[in-house]
Amino acid sequence: MTRDDTSDAFVGYVNGVQRIAFTDAGALATFTGVNNIIHFLRDDNAVPGEHSGGFLDRVRLYDGVLTAAEVTDLFNGGPPPGLPPERGLPPSTLVAAILPSSRSVRVGTAATAFATMINTSQGTASGCRVAPPANLPAAFTFQTTNPTTNQVIGSPDTPIDIPTGAAQSFVLALTPSSALAPTEVALSFTCTNSTPAASIPGLNTLLLSAATTPIPDIVALAAVATNNGIVALPSTTGTGVFAVASVNVGASGTLRASAVRGVPACRSAWRCVRPTPPRALAWRRPPVV
Repeated sequence: MTRDDTSDAFVGYVNGVQRIAFTDAGALATFTGVNNIIHFLRDDNAVPGEHSGGFLDRVRLYDGVLTAAEVTDLFNGGPPPGLPPERGLPPSTLVAAILPSSRSVRVGTAATAFATMINTSQGTASGCRVAPPANLPAAFTFQTTNPTTNQVIGSPDTPIDIPTGAAQSFVLALTPSSALAPTEVALSFTCTNSTPAASIPGLNTLLLSAATTPIPDIVALAAVATNNGIVALPSTTGTGVFAVASVNVGASGTLRASAVRGVPACRSAWRCVRPTPPRALAWRRPPVV
């Protein structure tokens, strides 16, 4: 959305294409007073049912009016207006993933995981590093690895440049200093000339817990027939299958497997079935009746 303070022109875009345009003669979209608050995606109920479905990925504010060409360029992956390509990579050009997605350790013991960061921009991503969130009661360290062997290379906690289109793997270690209830740790994957990779729970976060006594440490991995990590459904009533294997590398305990739909917009029903051979679990959508 853009608003020109000179002409009061208000323009809205969807996927880089202009969808609405009108004159804001009453200055309803002007925020100049003290404690003025902007509410995004909030229905004022003046006209019922105007609110939008879906999720808000990010909000970015500019101190000038973007042109239609600049909006389209942003949608197509161009650099943010006002920043040269070498100073600011486009949003979403840095992506990351973590495996395994969860660890449970005793206090004072390092929980390790592997991570991969990919630079999808048209330029080199400089000074790339991984960082923990603030106030996490755990010591953190990262180091680059050889993606073929997983052997560590380089030096601990040393940022690295990632060429365009390339991937860099890391080993991460978090050593809790106190007991920690299961916490979805959102690590920051960032470079000095880019915005951080979007944080996606279950993809590049680590579910971490710690106890003062030995506890089970469940490591889970998933696989699909195409080996690309994606379950493709042929239609809205189609079926897709993936397998999950779990191993306990900690203290003895009982494992209970269940299917959890992490995206509220997903309306599919899931059930757990035991395939052959019975060494993994898969989730399958039952037939529609």
